[in-house]
Amino acid sequence: MKRFIQSIWGNACLFQFAWFSAVLSAADQQGVWGGLIVWGCVLIHLYSLPKERQRNELLLVVRCFLLGLLLETLFMHAQLMIYPKTGMMDWICPLWLASLWAVFAITLNHSLAWLKNRTIWAAILGALLGPLSYWAGARLGAGVMPDPRCGPRCASDASAFTTR
Repeated sequence: MKRFIQSIWGNACLFQFAWFSAVLSAADQQGVWGGLIVWGCVLIHLYSLPKERQRNELLLVVRCFLLGLLLETLFMHAQLMIYPKTGMMDWICPLWLASLWAVFAITLNHSLAWLKNRTIWAAILGALLGPLSYWAGARLGAGVMPDPRCGPRCASDASAFTTR
């Protein structure tokens, strides 16, 4: 099982499972469960790594989570995306959403590692797939995108921080 999770396909499947779990649970007003599933996937990934790589991978996950928390909160306050109020900590983005940045981090050294020295490709794919992710999340009911043009804006702002 560890070998599959460490594979490109296993890593991509783990990410997709976490993404759909978070988005669909948020659409059902159960974002806490989606967030827990996301962090469970992150832990499964970390456990599958050799001990000497776990610390660096965990640091990457934490950095991406904090970056996502900041950026998604800014996007939320700029009303690029609107998420249902939960009644607790409504001044920051939903934690299930920031957690998606953590699970995205597990792909950077694995299923997306081929993009490391291909900055142009990384920027192009980020500019295309980032907005698609926001759009899909909104279509599945996890949030509302008031202006459909905000997806490209959110992705371009985020890619400016992550491709450096």
